[in-house]
Amino acid sequence: MEDERLDKRIVRRKCGLRNLNRFDIFVTRKKPLIVYYRRALDLLLLSVNANAIYKNRIGYRRNKNKLDISNEIPKVVIHGMGACINTAIWLVQDLKTNFGDSIKETIETKTVEVIDDYITEDFEWDMTSKKRGVSAISITIERYLN
Repeated sequence: MEDERLDKRIVRRKCGLRNLNRFDIFVTRKKPLIVYYRRALDLLLLSVNANAIYKNRIGYRRNKNKLDISNEIPKVVIHGMGACINTAIWLVQDLKTNFGDSIKETIETKTVEVIDDYITEDFEWDMTSKKRGVSAISITIERYLN
């Protein structure tokens, strides 16, 4: 008898993102930690008198209504899933080292459902889907101005 081995390929769907705000940072494994650190610094240091440097770095130069921050407390929401939870926590530790007691963090943990598609390449294409839970973390950091 021949060994009938089925070749399976796993395709992982991307998670559906909810409405994105300008202060949301989604940590992935594709970029180094310093990229997220600089983005968080720019958002936390942004003041009412935002100059052209911050507008260029954040990307809101042409859309000035998104840069309306008149009376809001500077804040950042850092999101991490699965293996990126450690990176999100390291980012918060780096921000805490820089700002000290002038920032306050709120941590929320949850489980996010993701869908994996299993594609079998036999005589016919067959696809099955499975749901699984992935751990996620959302950390809200607010900076209080003196």
